Order: sequence, then C-alpha cells, then structure tokens
Amino acid sequence: TDNSEVQTGDSSASDDSAAAETVIAEEYFDSTPVGDSDTVVMSINGNDITLAEYRYYFLNIKSSYDYGDNSYWNGESYESDEGEMVSAEQAADDKLAALKEQVLTYLKNNYTVESFAASNNVSLSDDEVEKAKKQYSDDVEKYKAENSFSDDDWKNYLDSIYCTEDLYQKSVIRQNLEYKTIRTLYEDDFKENVLSNYVMAKHILFATNNPQYDEKEIPEGATDEEIADITEQNEKLKEEATEKLKKEKRAI
Repeated sequence: TDNSEVQTGDSSASDDSAAAETVIAEEYFDSTPVGDSDTVVMSINGNDITLAEYRYYFLNIKSSYDYGDNSYWNGESYESDEGEMVSAEQAADDKLAALKEQVLTYLKNNYTVESFAASNNVSLSDDEVEKAKKQYSDDVEKYKAENSFSDDDWKNYLDSIYCTEDLYQKSVIRQNLEYKTIRTLYEDDFKENVLSNYVMAKHILFATNNPQYDEKEIPEGATDEEIADITEQNEKLKEEATEKLKKEKRAI
C-alpha cells in the first residue's frame, strides 16, 4: 500500500491549478533551465521537491520514451476496447498524465529512503554529510579528468542530462544515507522482510544515461572489508559498462 503523502498546491483553486500545471508541463519539455530551480513544486512526506529535481526526472523519463522527438506526444484518435472513440487531444493528455504519474512514482520511491531512515532513527552525522560531499567532489573531478572536461564542459554535460550540481550532490548524500540505513538495520539483527515493506529505491542519478551491468549484491552479515571489496568490484563493473555505453553512443 502506498502511504506517501503528496501535496501539489491549493485544492480550493483546482481549475486554476490544473491550467497552471499544463503550462508548466509544456515548459518542462524545453531542455534549457526553466524558471527558478529552487521553486518548490510539491511535497512528499514533508520533503520539498524543487523544480530542478522534478524537471530532472520528468525530462529523463520523457526522453526514454521519445528519444528527443516531441512528436511522440502528439495524440492520435483511436477506438477504445469498449468501442468508444478517444479523441487525439484526449490521447495526448493521457500520455502526458501517464508520464507524470511515472515521475511521481520515482520521486516517492526516492524519498522512501528518508522516511524509512527517520522512522528507524537513522541519520547521517555532520561528519558523514561532509564525507559524502567530498565523495561527490572527488567523483566529479575523476569524471572530468577521465573525459578531459573543463569546468564549462562539465556544466554543459549536466545541462544535457537536465541535472544540476546541487541535485547531483543531494543524490550522493541520499545514497550514503541508504547504505547507512541498511547497514544499521542488519547490524541490529533486523530481518530482511522489514525492508521489503518499503520501496528501497537506489538513487537514480542520470537515469537514462546509466549503463546496464550486473551489480553484485552485498550479502546480509557482510563485514566492512567485504562490503568495501564488493563496492569496489561494482564500481569497476560500472566503469566498464560506462565505456561500453559511450562506444555504443558514438556508433549511433
């Protein structure tokens, strides 16, 4: 059962909100920054979702369907299974509604990590947050070095995948919180089925640009050394898959 609480605005002005939502949704189709990226567009379980974060998931999921061709979202009239004609306009609206529902699902899954951690009194210390930020900085510098990226190249890359520096850093911090939550629960002898009551989504950084690879799972009861070893192996697998993905993209 999905118990996530989602707030998107004042329900007393539903007609105006719906109209505004349509305008915003159309603007999301633009690959350039839209409005103030810090604007809060909804709240999930008390967590504010900014325009930048919503836009990241919206545009990446959208591109996984249309591959950059907006004509995909043009509706075509058709006859439903019940024998009723569905107008082209309604078909287009249905496509957009399904896309937005999928975006909402991704966001709710992501923020389950925060909710689950809080309900079990797990949080990152100030030192752990700083360590996560350093991890983010190191990851960025490593990526820039491997790809001979200047600062402008890196910014352009983030723009191309609809991401921001703040959003990237936030995802790294969330991933560290997720790892700590799982480790803490295992160390306290929690059963795996406790986790199964929650949607523990992995962070979805660069969703449509992530390479596919067989990630090795960390077994229950693994030592810190074993966890570090498996994590290192997964990083190597990811790097190999990333290189393969780059070659495939260059071949297109």
